[in-house]
Amino acid sequence: MSENHNAIIFDWLSFTSLSDGVEDLKAILGLSHVQWIELDRPFNGYTHSIYFNGITLCWGVPQTWGGDYHKDTTYVNMSGSGCRAYETHSSNCDWNSLLALLVSCEDYHISRLDVSYDDFDNVLDMDIIYHESLQRDHMITTFRRGFWELGILNAKKERTVYFGSKKSNLMFRIYDKKEERNRFDLSHWVRWEIQLRDDRACTFVRKYIENDYNIGEVFAGVIYNYLRFVEPEEIDTNNRRWGLQEWYQKFIGNAEKIKLFEKKYEEYNLYKLKQTTTKKFGGATATYIQAVGVTQAVKDIFKDCSKRNPKYIKLKQELDSQDNLIPEMDLLNRLDYLERMGLMSCDLSQFEHICENCDDIASVLSRLPDLYKPIGGDNSDTLASP
Repeated sequence: MSENHNAIIFDWLSFTSLSDGVEDLKAILGLSHVQWIELDRPFNGYTHSIYFNGITLCWGVPQTWGGDYHKDTTYVNMSGSGCRAYETHSSNCDWNSLLALLVSCEDYHISRLDVSYDDFDNVLDMDIIYHESLQRDHMITTFRRGFWELGILNAKKERTVYFGSKKSNLMFRIYDKKEERNRFDLSHWVRWEIQLRDDRACTFVRKYIENDYNIGEVFAGVIYNYLRFVEPEEIDTNNRRWGLQEWYQKFIGNAEKIKLFEKKYEEYNLYKLKQTTTKKFGGATATYIQAVGVTQAVKDIFKDCSKRNPKYIKLKQELDSQDNLIPEMDLLNRLDYLERMGLMSCDLSQFEHICENCDDIASVLSRLPDLYKPIGGDNSDTLASP
């Protein structure tokens, strides 16, 4: 990032993995080739840790510490400098792919994510923000309070505004980065940070993916939903009907409000199932199919998955109930629908024969319609338009 251009950056990332070891995580981060330093002290409760330029990998949890949350996990902590090291030294740096992986299955858990906006164009004025933060009716916010924290930096007062608690799952932090870094060669540098933890961090990433990885829209949308500065109107005492202050409007642009709350039943969907299947287990599944063949692989999968996770059963039930989506279904989905409606039957005895005479999965899929036969006469017209 160039220091004299406004930008939104990922500035902290912490996550755990239940299935990846240290070498796996090095490879995922594209940092297998760099020189890691072994630390001689525990880090965040883990007994072993290695370090590289602001990135710490940890493993090993004492039996007396951490409980089930940390049990058998490997922990990654990337500070602000670690995020910049990832961008600089990784052989395959890709924030979009990394974050998508971390919300693709339950083996990963994001414990903290910081996203920061650096303003060099005087859009964010600390004096204005300070003054308006003291005027409670000039803000519409879900936070309990906004407050100033005054500190001393090089004999000067370093001003920081917090909205939300430092220990909460969502907090805004606004401060003068120019003063913090002693960058008096710059005319202006103010940073607005969003600090997210646990569920809020994971939801932010999912919203980021849903919005085609447009970080600006999601960043501004979250701020707009949880905090907005409004301009007082003499003829109306209800501040919720007041318009936005000019500087704030310029800051958020045309963003729409984005909530970081998801109901539990919305947390697992077909997209996440696809991510789990292709991103997490795709390599293993493809290799197994190549090793034993499609027929044996499919048999083994259905044989060994008799006890399915309740979330998979619930997702299947939800998908089965979506019969209103029939016009958009592809051919195989139409066949499945017709079978469930009692209009066609599926002869699975021929499935193995099809698999043995096909060279790849695409060929198998193209032959699957051969398994379906009409019930009670010719239903060729039904297949075209269920």
